Order: sequence, then C-alpha cells, then structure tokens
Amino acid sequence: MRLDGLLWCLIGATSAFTSAARILQKRAVPLYLVDPSDASSTQGIKTTIVVHTKFRTTTSTSTVIIKASTPSKTCLSISTSTIIPDSKVSPASTSSNSSIPSSSVSSTPTTGPSSRTDSDNTIVPAPTGTGSVMEEEFHVKGITYSPYNNKGLCKPKWHVSADIAKLRTYEIIRLYDTDCHCIENVMSALSPHQKVFLGIYYIEKIAESIAIIKDALAGDFSKVYAISVGNEIVNNGEAATATVEKTLSSARSQLSAIGYTGPLVSVDTLVAVLNHPELCNYSDFIAVNSHPYWDGKVAPNNCGPWLKKQVQYLADHCNVKKNILVTETGWPSAGVPFVENIPSKDNQDICLKSIIETMRDQVLLFTMYNDYWKPPGPYGVEQFWGIFGDDSNY
Repeated sequence: MRLDGLLWCLIGATSAFTSAARILQKRAVPLYLVDPSDASSTQGIKTTIVVHTKFRTTTSTSTVIIKASTPSKTCLSISTSTIIPDSKVSPASTSSNSSIPSSSVSSTPTTGPSSRTDSDNTIVPAPTGTGSVMEEEFHVKGITYSPYNNKGLCKPKWHVSADIAKLRTYEIIRLYDTDCHCIENVMSALSPHQKVFLGIYYIEKIAESIAIIKDALAGDFSKVYAISVGNEIVNNGEAATATVEKTLSSARSQLSAIGYTGPLVSVDTLVAVLNHPELCNYSDFIAVNSHPYWDGKVAPNNCGPWLKKQVQYLADHCNVKKNILVTETGWPSAGVPFVENIPSKDNQDICLKSIIETMRDQVLLFTMYNDYWKPPGPYGVEQFWGIFGDDSNY
C-alpha cells in the first residue's frame, strides 16, 4: 500500500471515529493501531483501530477496518454498535393512544399471558455475544418484558436469564402476569440494583395469581417494586372504574395476607385516567401508559417534551399528592403511518432519545423485543415496539 493512501485512510478513520463518538454521545479516548497478521499485498493492509470509550461502569469497543484503496474509493468500513436498546411490546399489553385531550384509541387486547404453553424449563447455558452500545451502557428507569418467544410459548429459564442480562442498566423490569414461571426466572437473573414490577393481568383471577406470587417469592418481597392489577381495562372497556376500585381492594387484602405491603396500582392509559379521574384515588401511585405515536402529530424529536406535558396535565387534573410513573412509552419501528407519525427504526431511536433526556427517571420503556406472537393490530404496529429489535436467541 502506498504511504499516501494509508495516510488518507487514517485521516478518514480519525474523522469517522470522531463522527461515531459524536453519534454515540461518548468521548473517544486513546486510539490503538494494531498490525494484524493477515496483511496481504493484494488485498492491502488490514489494520484495526480500536476505540475504548468509558461510560459509567461499562466499556464499549468500536472497530475500523482500513483497506488498501485509492482516495477516490471507500477505504474504510466502520463497525459500531447501535445506540438504542431493544424493547418489545409486552405480552398482555397494547400500545394505546394517550394524547391529550382527545379520546383514547387503543388496539384490541391480544390473547392474555395465561393462555401460553410452557416450554422446557431446563437450565441451559445462555448464548454469549456482543450487545449494542445501548444494550451495554443505556440507563433509564425501567422497561417492560414479556417471557414469550415468537410463537407465544414460554421461554425457558436460560433464555429469560440471557434477556435479563441485557437489561442490567434498567432499574425496573415490568411484567404483566404471573405465568411461564416468569417471576422466579426473572428474579433469579436480576442484578443487585434491580427490582421487578409484578403484574396480575386477569382481574377475575386475582386469587390464583396471588397464590403463584406467594409460591414464587416465599414471603421475600425485597425485590418487588410494585404490583399492578389489570392493564388498560378501563380504556379497553373491560371494566368500569367501580370494578377497578373493588378489585384493588380485594387484591390489597389478599396480598397483605401473604406479607406484601408495598405499592399496589391499576394501570391504564393516560387518557383513560383523564376521562375517569376517580382512578387517581385508587392506586398508591398513578401508573399510566402513554405513547406519542398514537397522538398522530408528535415529531419524534419532541416525544420527551410532549410526554412531560401530558404528565403535568394529568397531575393537575388528578389534583392528588401522588407520584406519576409512565408504565409504557415508546415508538414502533415498522407499520403504517398514523396521521403524521411514521413508524421506523430511526424515528424510534430519535423518540426514545428525547424521552430519556426529558423523563429518564419517570418512565418504563415499551418494550424489549418485537412481539411476533401478537397480531399486527391497528396500523400494523403491534409487533414492532421492540427497542432491542428481534430476539437473537430465538
């Protein structure tokens, strides 16, 4: 390789890494130029530049491959991790309209978690691999998680463990129901700083679900952040607010009997709570799902400010001294545009970045993986809310 050609490539590599570091919002520290053993006079010198960047407590690596070429042609390729972690639509949940002050538009609930079939729960070593930069270094309050594979079958323990390992920077893992041994499997995979937001999906099966919680936790609720009863049941027309109040009261009594005295909430769309402010009074904190996409006119880079305004509007409307947690929020990566909002991976990344910058400690992102076990739903977006994209272990 001619010296001027190599120099041109190195200049290009430095520029590319500067751009990559800017995109990743990290500061690149020392560059290490490594001479490989597979250099070839016909293929050119293959040189690897590794940039180690330190962010919080983790280290990421980016690689630049420099190839012999003329300045008029591409002489380098960059392999960098993507920024956005992958979150998927949870099993028992749909991404509902949460705009203010218009009426809510929600997709029809899919088959609930308890209809799933358990697969082999044998412990098998989890596959290893390098995750994206977002997987490695992303930090936000929490994320929703569904223990089902693409066919709707329960994931075995090793698979759940591999999933939770990718979510180690999320403080809270939200579950929607008690099936698939998900409580035990998720609990056993948690990092010391993490907690689980448990869920009871079917309000007609409160006793059965609480029995499962009792057996799974054996009285130790130290890793339980909160427990929810139902998900968007008022928004979906499945129950009246009086039923929600009665159900929560019953669940509270039964949970207290097994030793749980922590927060208990009902979860509904932000719009449903606005339309039924009595819901503000029933839960220990206000838990709402709110998705900018379903507003129809929210630019992806304005997702955070938009969501912050919705939460403030709700706080003023409820007029109670309770914390508000957004228990689902996100943007689909594929599907049909809704009014002016276009589902795409780029828009998802931009929206999530805006939400994180604005509402980092007040939101649970929706959701880990794309949920192919669900029907496409309205506008064909229900399967494509996964922040981590497709499940690589499936």
